[in-house]
Amino acid sequence: MLSPPPTAIVKTCDRPHSLVRCLESLARFARGLDGVVVLDDGLAPSDVAEIRKLHPRVDFRRSPYADAKGAIRRGEATGRIAAMDPMAFWIDGVASLAGPYALILEEDTWLARPLDFAALLSAAPGAVSIRLYPYGDDTIVDPSEIYDRKALADGETVVFFAPRIVRRDIDLAKISAAGPGLFRRDFWLAAHAKVEHWADELTNIQEAGKFCAAEQAAGRPAIFAKLARGIVRHETLSTSRIDSGDVGLVVDNARFNSALARAWSAGRFDPLARFPEEPDAETVAAALATELGAQDAAAWRAWRAAFLAHYTNANVNLSA
Repeated sequence: MLSPPPTAIVKTCDRPHSLVRCLESLARFARGLDGVVVLDDGLAPSDVAEIRKLHPRVDFRRSPYADAKGAIRRGEATGRIAAMDPMAFWIDGVASLAGPYALILEEDTWLARPLDFAALLSAAPGAVSIRLYPYGDDTIVDPSEIYDRKALADGETVVFFAPRIVRRDIDLAKISAAGPGLFRRDFWLAAHAKVEHWADELTNIQEAGKFCAAEQAAGRPAIFAKLARGIVRHETLSTSRIDSGDVGLVVDNARFNSALARAWSAGRFDPLARFPEEPDAETVAAALATELGAQDAAAWRAWRAAFLAHYTNANVNLSA
């Protein structure tokens, strides 16, 4: 077993109702972790206090911009959130950990079934990352790149692969350090060191490629691993993206998220009602109708239909 074992990092901004589900999933399903750290980039202090009651052992760390960003998103102040980038805060959080690995999740991702991270790392010694794909991973590995397979005691199978970095014919998405996964901290930090904006995945991939190429040049194959999809789930009820998730509709997602946060804080919305599944659409629409009115609830329904259709058209099954 690694000493110390990996710590879970959860990056969050303005969706306490989503964070509650993520933290609950770690409490119920995660084994072999050395605690959970929440990197808070905009939660209301009152919501943090409530979540601490539910999960008193979680270490909350607050971004320098958290108060300002939270107030802007909740409509309590005006300003440009885009100028308050959290990347440096995230890097500091990951760099502060003691172990060689970190489980890194977003607030809108969660474990849907048990997973022993100690056993996973024992099966994958030295892997630069173990991707926990929420969806779309069926073809993520070229059979010619498969390095090994191992079965875990809980029935999961780990697939190891070694992308051909030097030949430059790699699907770069395979080596990205963005998204949910169990990462070697030196790999994650190297891949993010030159990323100046949280959405700059191209730089992330380029830096990850340089790290892997250096590993290969030193005679250490850059080994990655993945688990079957569905272990980690991704929310379909909202998004933190300012552009509405690139689905062809312009809606105020911050307004929806703030409304659901208020409903959760007041006890009118239970994000764990169908755990480990999401709440159903009717429950969410009812909460939004109560907080914002029928017109906004209808706008949310239209956005969600477009969101799901967008990913269906891209052959991504968000429900898997």
